[in-house]
Amino acid sequence: MMTENGVGPDLVTHNIVLSAFKSGAQYLKAVSYFQLMIGTDIRPDTTTHNIVIHCLIKLQQYAQAIEMFNSMREKRSECKPDIVTFTSLIHLYSVSGQIDHCKAVFNTMLGEGLKPNIVTYNSLIGAYASHGMSEEAQSIFSEMKKNGFRPDVVSYTSLLNAYGRSEQPKKAREVFHLMKRNNCKPNVRDISILLSLRLKLFNFDCRLRDWRTTTKLVKMMEPSFPIISVGVLNQLLLFIGKSGKIETMMMLNSENCDKFLPSSISFADFLKNSGNGWRNQCVHLFDCFEESFGCWKLEEIYRGNHIKLFNIFMQVLGWMEDAGIHPSFEMYRRILHFAQNGSGAEYAAVIQERVSKLSLGNF
Repeated sequence: MMTENGVGPDLVTHNIVLSAFKSGAQYLKAVSYFQLMIGTDIRPDTTTHNIVIHCLIKLQQYAQAIEMFNSMREKRSECKPDIVTFTSLIHLYSVSGQIDHCKAVFNTMLGEGLKPNIVTYNSLIGAYASHGMSEEAQSIFSEMKKNGFRPDVVSYTSLLNAYGRSEQPKKAREVFHLMKRNNCKPNVRDISILLSLRLKLFNFDCRLRDWRTTTKLVKMMEPSFPIISVGVLNQLLLFIGKSGKIETMMMLNSENCDKFLPSSISFADFLKNSGNGWRNQCVHLFDCFEESFGCWKLEEIYRGNHIKLFNIFMQVLGWMEDAGIHPSFEMYRRILHFAQNGSGAEYAAVIQERVSKLSLGNF
């Protein structure tokens, strides 16, 4: 409309359009629009370049983003890199695995007289955290506080993640308590990181105090159990099962069955934990998993996944038989059906042989 009226878009208009593409995660469109823009008489400014660099990083076009950053430094009078530009570069080197460059960019920024803000500090802490470099993350965290910045939830979450990845539960717990003391409410990710770390390193013969600490974390996530990953879900299922809270374990599975596919890592333990005196629940849990598997379209499932799941089914059947919990005819029938449709005839034959030994006849 502006062009039809003889009025061309100015720089502000171009930046608004680019920002809209960025906000809508239409990164490729933003880059294409920028290419058209530079063919006009409008000269991009720092804001323009910052938007495009962000989009290039999202598109994993790291070389192009670095090239644009370097061109900005060459044209200081027109579009000098600012704090946003340098923060984006720190993130770029983090996600591209060039962690050593992150601090170099940070130091270059300081050398050019720019003062980092909390977003910059968080970006650098997050970069170290993602690589499990807890000492470096803690150093930047302390430096940030020394320079008068109050850590926010992103700061704490990044530091918590650093200790989680480096498997330091004591330090992670200290960060978690520090958040609470400073009235920074932990979010779901914070709780999940700490819970995942505790469960990963959890010794079920540990002191009652540690058991209660983990239980408190579980209670903080009830009743909706907003688990963020299948790994945390698996570990939590194992913990709750070991604690004998079968109903809670079943509720957790029910709450998350639509979000995550049951993993072969925890499937057998999940059922084993429900077995002692809980035959009906054990069969019910098996039915729940079988129903979930059965609803998947076979063409969307790789053969390898079927075989893995079949092997887990066999582990569970063996455990049930050893424990004196006799699988029903229907359970065997379902596993045979699963094997025939996804795993192959040789796996179905294994089930048929087991059935013959139990004198259940042929299906």
